[in-house]
Amino acid sequence: MDEYTSESSSPITRFPVPMFLPMSKEDGLKISVQGFVTSMIPAVDIGNGLTSHFSSCGRICNLDIPRDPITNVVNSKCSFFQLCGGEGAEEKALALDGTDMGGWNVTVKVLPHDDLEFTTDQLAAMSISHFKKTRSEGVSVRGYDNSLPSNDIKSALTKHFASCGEITDVFVLKRRRQQSSTEPDQYDVESLDHKVHNKHVSSSETEELVTFQGGEDLTICDILDAPGEVIGKSSYGTLYKASLQRSGKIRVLRFLRPVCTVRCDAKEYSDVIETLGFVRHENLVPLLGFYGGNRGEKLMVHPFFSSGNLSDFIKSGGDESIKWSNILSITTGISEALDHLHTGTQKPIVHGNLKSKNVFLNSNFEPRISDYGLHLLLNQTAGQEILDVSAAEGYKAPELVKMKEASKESDVYSLGVIMLELVSSKEAINKGDDHKLYRPEILASNGCEDQSEEGLLKYFQLAISCCSPSPSLRPNTKQVLSKLQDI
Repeated sequence: MDEYTSESSSPITRFPVPMFLPMSKEDGLKISVQGFVTSMIPAVDIGNGLTSHFSSCGRICNLDIPRDPITNVVNSKCSFFQLCGGEGAEEKALALDGTDMGGWNVTVKVLPHDDLEFTTDQLAAMSISHFKKTRSEGVSVRGYDNSLPSNDIKSALTKHFASCGEITDVFVLKRRRQQSSTEPDQYDVESLDHKVHNKHVSSSETEELVTFQGGEDLTICDILDAPGEVIGKSSYGTLYKASLQRSGKIRVLRFLRPVCTVRCDAKEYSDVIETLGFVRHENLVPLLGFYGGNRGEKLMVHPFFSSGNLSDFIKSGGDESIKWSNILSITTGISEALDHLHTGTQKPIVHGNLKSKNVFLNSNFEPRISDYGLHLLLNQTAGQEILDVSAAEGYKAPELVKMKEASKESDVYSLGVIMLELVSSKEAINKGDDHKLYRPEILASNGCEDQSEEGLLKYFQLAISCCSPSPSLRPNTKQVLSKLQDI
């Protein structure tokens, strides 16, 4: 969560879906268009898309996108508009038949003015006029338990709203669940204990939420409706601090821009998500949930840490930041987390972006590493940007100048840089005039200077070996932990 630049807080913007006018009886061509996926495209986007797409044909006088009067959901795969374009309008409109409209191919038909043949979907949509005549009011209700039988939900809602007037009908909409087909032997045994199958797939099978341990209470509505504020941005995504309305919990939502995510088949991408979601260690920030939208948008859900990151802790220069016991404890925690990624799962996970800004601290100064494996979800261009930012901040291993992919050895290099940051209280790229390798106050903080000086010397030697220009000369994570225990 590091390469994002801080911005002033701004709320997540939502746009209301406007009601489109019904067709009038005035002269003009009646055009029928279909081909879109009703459950996934908001009516406002369908309307804007049609208006823009057919602008060369003439003026769209009226646009009718049938929607359910209660749920406000687009419920017909066929919409109508009246085209007032004069001579040549019909030919221009028909010429657009089969053209792409951002993910769906439009089917265009010119309809007789008084001879409309309605499909089953269209006849259902005409129930709108019935509700207008009976002066019924539609109410949308969210938050009920989808696992309950539909009849139980209907009964409870009917009873609860009985005082508001006569309830003519109750529609219970449920997203289908799809169990993962992943075979258990593809992942480590420990990880399977943490997996929670909770995939919500819409009727078009393009909207999905996968939740893992700690995120079992997440729903798609929770994530998409959560009021939040922007806490960081990069060229490939945005970070939001969001408050989930049902539970009141604060979560971090990481939005990945579709254009920056890796291009691969759905199964391969799903495997990466589940691999990251399975990872659980006391020094790693867990992935609680992952949402994939119909337009390629992706959201990762993480816990929020209010105590800040290690970079701010080091730069603060406070008493706790120079306490030798804290320095050793933080270094050990980071090393244990890195060791778990490298050796604790069946397939090693390279962090790929380790730096002090990606290490969060709790109230007891225990570290939690974030952003591990993020490069696996990004395309080559976005992944290279991560390395470029890492280089500018002093964490990029020398071999990555020629190599394009991070490795376990480059992770250890970044660990060594963080170790030097901890004892010097300086950023990896030091632009100041102070070139001291460590703060003398560290020795005094332990009460026994002779013992601390020996330990500090061993610590420096270990950090320097981690930062060796040659990857083969760097210790692995288990060797790092062994040497830390001897300090």
